[in-house]
Amino acid sequence: MLRTPLSILAPTRPAVSTTRTDLQGNFWFASLSDVAEMVSVWLRRSRTRRRLAELEDRELRDIGVSRAQALDESKKPFWRL
Repeated sequence: MLRTPLSILAPTRPAVSTTRTDLQGNFWFASLSDVAEMVSVWLRRSRTRRRLAELEDRELRDIGVSRAQALDESKKPFWRL
C-alpha cells in the first residue's frame, strides 16, 4: 500500500474488526460487566454529590471546599465529571 503524507498520520486499521481491543471505544459492543461498572460509577457519583451538599460548613472547611463549590458540584448530573 502506498502511503501518502495524510495516511502516515492516521493509523491503519482493518475495515472490520472483532477483537476486544478494537471494540473498547464502541458503546454498542460493551460487555455487560462494562455496563454494570458504568452504572456503578454513576450511582457512586450521584451519592457522593448528594452527601457533599448535605455537609455542614465546618465539615466543608475541613476538606477545603466552600459552600458554593459544594453546591456547584452537587448540581452536576451524575454522568458529568
